[in-house]
Amino acid sequence: MSDEPEDKSIQLLGGRVFDIPEQQFNELVNSLESKRQRSAQRPKTDVVLGYLRPRLAVARLPRRPTPQRVMCMPFEDLLYTPGTRRKALGKIPRHALDPMWDLFAPQADPEMLKRVRDGLKMAGPDDVEVFETVGAELWSAASKIFQGQLAGSSKTKEGRTQLKDGLGGEDVVDSLEEASLALSIAGPLFRLQQDLPLGPVEDFNRPQITLIAECLTKAASINRAALPHVVYVMMGRLRDPATLLTVFEKLTEEGVGEQLGQVGGQVSEAMVNQTEDRLIDVRDEATKEGAPKADVARNLGRELKTLDRTAIAVAKGGRGMTRRIERAKAEVGRIVEQVLVEGSAKETAGLIDGLDMPVGTDAEEFARMREVEGRITSLRLAQAYADEIGLGPKIKASLAAIQDKLDARGAEMLQGLRHGDPNISTVDLYATVRLIELTSGPEKADQLRLRGLDAMR
Repeated sequence: MSDEPEDKSIQLLGGRVFDIPEQQFNELVNSLESKRQRSAQRPKTDVVLGYLRPRLAVARLPRRPTPQRVMCMPFEDLLYTPGTRRKALGKIPRHALDPMWDLFAPQADPEMLKRVRDGLKMAGPDDVEVFETVGAELWSAASKIFQGQLAGSSKTKEGRTQLKDGLGGEDVVDSLEEASLALSIAGPLFRLQQDLPLGPVEDFNRPQITLIAECLTKAASINRAALPHVVYVMMGRLRDPATLLTVFEKLTEEGVGEQLGQVGGQVSEAMVNQTEDRLIDVRDEATKEGAPKADVARNLGRELKTLDRTAIAVAKGGRGMTRRIERAKAEVGRIVEQVLVEGSAKETAGLIDGLDMPVGTDAEEFARMREVEGRITSLRLAQAYADEIGLGPKIKASLAAIQDKLDARGAEMLQGLRHGDPNISTVDLYATVRLIELTSGPEKADQLRLRGLDAMR
């Protein structure tokens, strides 16, 4: 075994990715994109790009146009980085892109690929017209090759196994099916993605609804089996996928209710599937070290509201869909219990005792106070939805224990003030008043304030 220390430079880069000046970040990405075209360097560059992805996702930095990137453009909104090897319905994991390209490129017409490369030589990162022109031939060829591979492999069990082994997993085969359908309607799907606002958006306005309806109509005339992918693009742009209920109502008014009727079951399944997949990120965010408890409580509350809306949106899918949403809510409840409730009374009591410990600076003292406030606030926020997830009694008991702790602290403080204890200041009094206000309300807090001021006279 080597005694050399582990090289953590790449991890450190990932941790400071938002500190890189914009121009240097752009140059770094362009350099990596260029190196990535050389297959020998692809694995290493993919690792670095993986650490840069959080900033790429936020900045939506224009990427270097390549034939592979153009091939993926019609299903760009479907791309995601999964938390597990299970592929979410209506999504395509990024790790499936290289295997799909490596399957397509050797079978594609070399002259066609040359025309695409030549067309991209002078193209900028945002030359939509160029991408649409060179992509038309590329998308059609890729769709046919993918469909041929899938059809051939479906004839025998061994054929499916060979395709799975060749691509690197069942999730990549499923992604090939998704990509094949998206590419079959690539023209209208690509144009729709250019015309819709970048997500996340609260809802689509009437002109945007008209564009979606036109896309559905064109897609239906090409390949009805691919219609769900138009909806998947909409889901990718919406802040809350449950908003699809109102979007569908508007689209029905536009005269495409018949097309929507064909995709309802698949879309409901995709919404539930993606909801279940999102719980991985929800848990990771909630359990992240240093995450403020109050923020965690707010985020989990929003997640529960989203699940409620999703349950309404998928209700027509049957009891099975509804039960899966209920299981997702139960999982959120377990996260709330684990992160916010378990041991909260004891931990908060310890933090309250810590307020009396000597501190080095005012900032440190302020940080201690903020931590106690955050713990109490998180329980009060969680109390608003506690009954929904069966945690009402536990949260009530935790808050009661904290209230008892603060009542005892207030009584001790009043006694000390009456006896002229020099270690108790006005700041200490008002800090305790503030915490009692959070737990027991303003009336009880004001009583302590008045008694404390009276004891100081």
